Amino acid sequence: MTPQLWRGEFDVAVRERFKAEDLLHSDVILRQWLRATKRDGLSIVEGLADTVETGKAIAERVGQLRKTNSCRAAREHFGSVPLP
Repeated sequence: MTPQLWRGEFDVAVRERFKAEDLLHSDVILRQWLRATKRDGLSIVEGLADTVETGKAIAERVGQLRKTNSCRAAREHFGSVPLP
């Protein structure tokens, strides 16, 4: 697969969109999403709940998660940043 280069005509509005629920339950849709993300370098997922658990559930569909200390190191380096 050849990645699509981003140029001035790259329009996010016409990129493929994927429903979070479909990504969680359909292997076919998951594969389409992964291919689109590889091709375009980004993807648009609609209806994704704003929770860590939902993000992890989608990530686990892609592969096994492993714990790292990168989040702890970032907090130590940058400090805690309150969300708006």
